[in-house]
Amino acid sequence: MGELGLVVVDEGHLIADGSRGATLEVVMTKLKRSDAKLLVLSATIPNNKDYAEWLGAKLIESDYRPTPLMMGLCDGKNIYMEDETVQKIEAPAPVALATLALSEKNNKGQALFFTSTRRFTEALAKQLKATTYGFLTEEEKQKCKELSEKALKVLPVPTSQCKILAECLEKGVAYHHAGLLAKQREIIEEGFKGHRCIKAIAATTTLAAGLDLPASWVIVRDLKRYNGDFAEFIPKIECMQMCLPGYSKVLTENGSQRTIAELVEKRERIRLVTINEKTKKTEYKRIVGWNKRYAANLKKIEVEGGASLELTENHPVFALRKDNCAKWLSAADVRTGDRIAVLETSPNPTTAPFMLDYFDDVYVLDAASKVRDIVKRTGKTYRVNAAEFGIKFKTLKEYAYKKAIPLSLFRKLASKAGESTQLVEYVQLIKSKYGKPLALSKHFPPGFFWLVGLIVAEGSLVNYRGRGKWKGVSYQKVKIANGNPMILDEVNRQLSNLGVRHYERRSQSGFKPGRYIDSFEICNQAFSRLLNRFGLVGGRKTHTVSAPESIFQLPNKLVAEYLAGLFDGDGNLSQRNQTIRLCLKSRQMIFDTKSLLTRFGIFSNVYSDKHGNWWLSISSIRDTNLFYDYIPCIRIKPVKRIAKLVRQPPKRFGNLIFKKVVHTTLAHQKRIAVYNLTLKGNANYIANGIVVHNCGRAGRPRFDKGGVGVLVCAPYELRNARDKYIFGELEDIYSQLSSEPSLRAHCLALVASGYSKSFEELFSFFSSTLYAQQYENTEKLLGTVEKVVAELGKTEFLKEKNSKLYATPLGKRVSELYIDPLSASAFLKAMNSNLSEFSFLKALQQASESRPLLRVKKNEEQRLWDEWFALDEEDEEEALERHKTAKMMNAWANEATEEEVMKEFDTPPGSLHARVRIQEWLAYSFSELAFLLNQTTAYEFAKKMHRRIKYGVKEELLPLTSFRGIGRVRARKLWNAGARSKEQYEALGKDEVRRILKTSGDEEIPPEH
Repeated sequence: MGELGLVVVDEGHLIADGSRGATLEVVMTKLKRSDAKLLVLSATIPNNKDYAEWLGAKLIESDYRPTPLMMGLCDGKNIYMEDETVQKIEAPAPVALATLALSEKNNKGQALFFTSTRRFTEALAKQLKATTYGFLTEEEKQKCKELSEKALKVLPVPTSQCKILAECLEKGVAYHHAGLLAKQREIIEEGFKGHRCIKAIAATTTLAAGLDLPASWVIVRDLKRYNGDFAEFIPKIECMQMCLPGYSKVLTENGSQRTIAELVEKRERIRLVTINEKTKKTEYKRIVGWNKRYAANLKKIEVEGGASLELTENHPVFALRKDNCAKWLSAADVRTGDRIAVLETSPNPTTAPFMLDYFDDVYVLDAASKVRDIVKRTGKTYRVNAAEFGIKFKTLKEYAYKKAIPLSLFRKLASKAGESTQLVEYVQLIKSKYGKPLALSKHFPPGFFWLVGLIVAEGSLVNYRGRGKWKGVSYQKVKIANGNPMILDEVNRQLSNLGVRHYERRSQSGFKPGRYIDSFEICNQAFSRLLNRFGLVGGRKTHTVSAPESIFQLPNKLVAEYLAGLFDGDGNLSQRNQTIRLCLKSRQMIFDTKSLLTRFGIFSNVYSDKHGNWWLSISSIRDTNLFYDYIPCIRIKPVKRIAKLVRQPPKRFGNLIFKKVVHTTLAHQKRIAVYNLTLKGNANYIANGIVVHNCGRAGRPRFDKGGVGVLVCAPYELRNARDKYIFGELEDIYSQLSSEPSLRAHCLALVASGYSKSFEELFSFFSSTLYAQQYENTEKLLGTVEKVVAELGKTEFLKEKNSKLYATPLGKRVSELYIDPLSASAFLKAMNSNLSEFSFLKALQQASESRPLLRVKKNEEQRLWDEWFALDEEDEEEALERHKTAKMMNAWANEATEEEVMKEFDTPPGSLHARVRIQEWLAYSFSELAFLLNQTTAYEFAKKMHRRIKYGVKEELLPLTSFRGIGRVRARKLWNAGARSKEQYEALGKDEVRRILKTSGDEEIPPEH
């Protein structure tokens, strides 16, 4: 990069693209920080001054257009042009518009139609066949016939889609979408742009930006977007105005709070808490749609007790009017003193978790008699059971009489004997491979989560490497330091309950002379692994600690213990005014604690100081009393307080409490990304504890340049479409760098390439991005960078030593392969299992690069679930989609034809081949990672599957496909003719090869023969 003198960046507005924008921004930031000069070109950047300021560039503007553009609207009866002319149409809108477009330039015009789905493009092309054929000259008809024949020969065996496309091409019309093969798209573009015999193309709107096909008219037929489940027409002025900023947290059914940006970016279909407007009771509804856009002038609403929310001004909230009737009220109309609905308490998961469920890679002690009993219940011998579980007969016998058995194997044995649900009753003592035993009870003992909270506040988890005979063994040590005798007694009691041995040390306090600090050191590895499940990871910095999802999913009683431990460790109580405060270095942990307190209806305030500390404060009488009632602290014990003034009790309806608005203000003047969700069967969800409306989906068609652009809409949409698309301004573009999937790969690449060698250098780099320029306060971005680097450290792709960041050999290879680190992490996990052809393909579908997965139809769900559970798989996110996609790839690798794949999986050849290319690369990446880790078996298997996916053949044909010009079809012909190896093929003469291939009409000789 240092040798570059000038870099030309075309289509610079793509920096706002959701999929590619972050990569372009990182590259341009690197170029901006180098000595290279930048020339950025774009026709669609309204906020070009901000863009130029970021680059430190001179802005040159020009409004010259070689072709004047006239915009219009069609409501099915009339065409309204922006010059105020109106033209009545008699035929259906697409036919009438096509006729007008093709009549341009003495019947030499052409038209582009954009529709919302692939099926609509095909249907529209069929509808226009008669119209376009009437405008063809004899010469153009001949050209169209030639193009039609070409399209039929793209595949060795034409599919039904090939035949439909050929019929359309012969009539002078085509459809264009991602389901077509590259060669078919080339044929269409050749006929439209080269020979000009293709008069009209129906394309999906997602391809609008990628088509360089000048036409007389461009018609956008559909004003709707596919949302993941269905598509529907929506008035644009409504859905484009109602959204929340990405950092707003919504409440899920298990009690956790997730940022709305995270749910939208990951397309998670989880269930959220919603309110039944009739009963005012909580319900749980699944997310079925998402929306993201940019907005300015968000309104911030703060209610008594500390809850607050920022939202666009037209977004409704649930408010209580003077007549005590609850109604939806737009945020713009909310005033100080109004009462809006707040969820009083969060859902309380009632099922107490089993302690055993939080362990995996450990050994069960004193289980020999139970192993013998389970083997006896199976009705099979030890030798048969050992063979079924892939272990030696002698090993199973040792487990049955004297040896500790791995928990994973014990689970499988119990499941086979039908006793998996009773497993928690049998396991009472466990240990890690190199550690001391840990005593288990069925459920967590009382006070255990108090200990976890205390360790989060006052303790640490440190990674060590063994010495002497333990050289090469990694272990973790838990350290707890405190000077309060009551705290120390409770720690002793909790450790005794768990059977954990510990060492005690006493040292002089460095802050208060004469005061001593007692510290505990615990080296039990099973205990350390249990703490790992609750967010304590060795090597993590204090400011990166956060509460994991597992804490949010606990019942309220256990959450109260956890909070008590936090406050006993790092909390304090003002005796003067009974204010309860908590001080931590981690911003995220403070906000997680704030969210956990709302489970009990306790509202708190958060602020930071100049030393980088974050404070949480509980000060109101109501909230401190609730803390007194629910949080069982040992050291922090507020006094029960009585209000001096008798206030009117807040209005309650069901699970709702209507709280008074204490302050409203405009929160932003610059545009930021805002989001919305759509829930199935209900119209609201809970954001930051406040009840808000969900308002459908939004989208905007993109217009290509041409003589005339027409937007087709329903009569009732005419005014809204006119205001938005004819007279409305083009939207500004904004950075897409804040999404975690993008940052994961880029942070790893920056460190692996040596570009950034510390947190300071990473922060410096991201402070130079467009994101930092547009949003000024980079605190959120840098916090996300810290979180991402911590995740990369957890997966051992990055390491930090002496304040320096460096990539491990594994992390460097992941970066070179240009795959998502989370995908690589899933591959590493799959390597340690017994790989089969189908399990390997399913492992590839875990990669983020495999998205979008195949959609599962309603009538397929039961069959796919039966297949999934028949493979002894556990229910998990996107299980059916992964299973169906793996089935399609399995069919391809076993030589199913494109037609068979299209019929069974509803996937056209173009989409299939695009997916094959991605899966081929993922299989190659899998093999490279296995090679680096010296996983010989996994490497050989992945290498073989890589070639099978690439060529779409069974294993027996791989030797033949190594010859240039031999693909899946030719290889199968040669195999059937007896040429089943390299030597046998090379021994054939040219005439014999021609005879074998000619049997199916293939007369061409492969080039390497």
